[in-house]
Amino acid sequence: MPAFYWRLLECAAELDPAYALAHGNAAMCHHCLFLHAGSLEANHAALIDYARAAILHGQDNAAPLIPAEAASE
Repeated sequence: MPAFYWRLLECAAELDPAYALAHGNAAMCHHCLFLHAGSLEANHAALIDYARAAILHGQDNAAPLIPAEAASE
């Protein structure tokens, strides 16, 4: 199920690259995929990239930072 949500969030992030909440939640989806779908390095790299984008674009809003922080631990 996280893969389905990740695709939706990826589309949202592509439509609006500054949409920090999409980046933060995409990071959380990749975190779940990394933990529960074989620990693929591609998922780990994607979660770091999305978490960084959420932090970059969401500095004035805590909502995207919460999933980004949780995913990056």
